[in-house]
Order: sequence, then C-alpha cells, then structure tokens
Amino acid sequence: MKNIKKFICLLIMTVLITPSIAIAEDTYSGYFNNDEITMFADTSVKISENEKSAVEDIISDLNNLKTESDIQKYNIPLGNIQELIDSLPKAIQYEHPELFYVNLRQFSYKSADGQTISEIIIKDPFTMEKDEIKVA
Repeated sequence: MKNIKKFICLLIMTVLITPSIAIAEDTYSGYFNNDEITMFADTSVKISENEKSAVEDIISDLNNLKTESDIQKYNIPLGNIQELIDSLPKAIQYEHPELFYVNLRQFSYKSADGQTISEIIIKDPFTMEKDEIKVA
C-alpha cells in the first residue's frame, strides 16, 4: 500500500509540472519543465559536476524540509539556469525516490551579482504536512 501511494505521488508530480518563466529584476521565477520526464533514465540534460553538486545541495535542503537553497558558492552562470532547473525533478525522480512527497511546480532564483545564481527558492514543494513527512 505504501509503494502504491509513493507511485501515485510520483505520477501526480510528473503530471502537474508545466513550463513557464517570469522575470522580474534580480529575482526570477517560473515553473519546472516536465516535457522530458519519463519512466526511463533521461540523459538529455547535461550539467557540469559543479551544477550536479548544487542540485545535490538543493535536494539535501528539500530533504531537511527547507525551501531555499544558497548555491552562490558554485558560481553557476545565469545562462545555465534552465539546465539546472530541468535536472532537479529528474534527479529527484531517478536518484531520490524517497522524496516522493516533493512536488516541484514553481521556483524562483536570485542573482546577487547579475551574472551567477545565488539562491534557488522552491514554492510549496511538499505534498504532505511537515509532521507527516517526519513520520513517513
């Protein structure tokens, strides 16, 4: 029964994510792109080792029930935001199925210097209450 719930949550997560981006000053926001998520490993998104480390930090923060991640130390150029954002749901789906309660719909990011990404903020990423997540 527990596995069925996890599968249903993952299925819902992949269906609800839609593409879009809105830009305002040095804070940017948009929606996670779900076009290429499949049940099989997707190798179409290529990110650097540095960006992979940033994704792992974001996932670690989500695992600790945080919605904001400081990734300034990775010096990721603003031009790479789409690849970074596209890789996040894939990393959760393929490498961290234990985070079945994370539903990536909307994000925003900040740039302190106008050239690199300093922070990723994920809006309402949890499909369960934080107390329920701790028990699960």
